[in-house]
Amino acid sequence: MLKSLRYLLIILLSVSAFSCKKGERSTAGLKEQLVNKWYYDSIFQKDYDKDGKLTKTTQLAVRVNVDNINFKADDSFTSVVRTLMPDVTPDTYENVTTNGTFKVTSLTRFTMTNAGTTTPLNCNIKSLTPRELIFNKDVAVRVTGKPYTVIEHTLHR
Repeated sequence: MLKSLRYLLIILLSVSAFSCKKGERSTAGLKEQLVNKWYYDSIFQKDYDKDGKLTKTTQLAVRVNVDNINFKADDSFTSVVRTLMPDVTPDTYENVTTNGTFKVTSLTRFTMTNAGTTTPLNCNIKSLTPRELIFNKDVAVRVTGKPYTVIEHTLHR
């Protein structure tokens, strides 16, 4: 009898611990993990055919530890990209700032809407740790049966 009670207690504690962890995973919790300034490590453009098969990968220019996205608690974001000014000697750089809003829509997705636009771009989280964020952002709204392009962002805190 005592042995059965011990097993029952272990089972109840296991279920209780598992339930707490499950409760912590929420869109609010994911938003809390995203909120911060993230610095770029790399950006890749990935082109897919109409069937979803990867056809081309191109590494895009990024200024590591300079270019960043700052997700804020008020659901806004600011992205800063340092860009080389064309036809200027000596080389001159300018910060190009983009503002907008973001919304966590599931445990693996969020949307970003640039200021002045109404169409949100879908972002799919590939990896999120306390130090690294990897996500794909659609370049345009996907249309079934048509080729599409995503930009894969790899950032760190």
